[in-house]
Amino acid sequence: MQNSCIPAFLSGLSSSEPSESSVVKLSRSDRGLQLIVAWLPRTIAEHTALHSRMIGSHDEHAEVITMTRFTSPETCLRHSFCRGVCLWLSAIILVAMTACPAFAAQVPVPPAAQNPDDEQQAQRMIADIRTLVLPQQKDRAREMIKAFPNTRLAQLAQKLLDEHKLYEAMAAAENEQKRLHTEYVREYWKARYPEGLAPMPAPMRLTNSSSESLLYQVRGPGMEWSSPHTLRIGEAHVFRYPVTLRRITKEGVVEQDLNVGVQYRFVAPAAGGSPTLVW
Repeated sequence: MQNSCIPAFLSGLSSSEPSESSVVKLSRSDRGLQLIVAWLPRTIAEHTALHSRMIGSHDEHAEVITMTRFTSPETCLRHSFCRGVCLWLSAIILVAMTACPAFAAQVPVPPAAQNPDDEQQAQRMIADIRTLVLPQQKDRAREMIKAFPNTRLAQLAQKLLDEHKLYEAMAAAENEQKRLHTEYVREYWKARYPEGLAPMPAPMRLTNSSSESLLYQVRGPGMEWSSPHTLRIGEAHVFRYPVTLRRITKEGVVEQDLNVGVQYRFVAPAAGGSPTLVW
């Protein structure tokens, strides 16, 4: 007699060979993984049957060891809890293996789910391809065309490739125009300066060789006065264009024109007073 506490789908898993419903459909090369997946539910069923027979052996009216119907609520609850834990562990292991990218890549889509001539399914697969980056879209579309030739899915995949070719052709034309323009500009400047541009003069250097920090302003050609700059003792400021320097000293406001390529220094005069600019 079958135990009422044992689910019907587990009783069929205790046979020597796993049924089709108990084995996950995998590629033929994954025989080892098939055995693992098939072994787990079969082991659960065998363990449940063995435990049932052990309890049945204590029945003094039983002449042989058979599975008896358990009517005790505590017994049913205990066995239901054990089977529930085992089933949860089985589900977790299967979900973990399926979620693994390396495992999922080896599991083909069931043939029933691959109907490349179905319009909705083909559109859905193309929409999934469009979520990838551009190089992956092209590779995946070529794979679809190779795997399902002369189908609606292959037509949509080829359409996707043709769309990308149109944009690539337009980008190629723009890049060619940019290249021609760059060559024209280079030839123009080469013709105007056949010997090349004159080297830029050395920058202007302003060094504080005095014994105090200095505050000054500068103004380039066509510019306004800058905010005050602080030149600390021993430091140097560099300018690559001519400027006018302005300082407020004890003697008054001093303005001086400075040129590039010249090394200027602030020094303290021997007779005392505000540092002066020398070169």
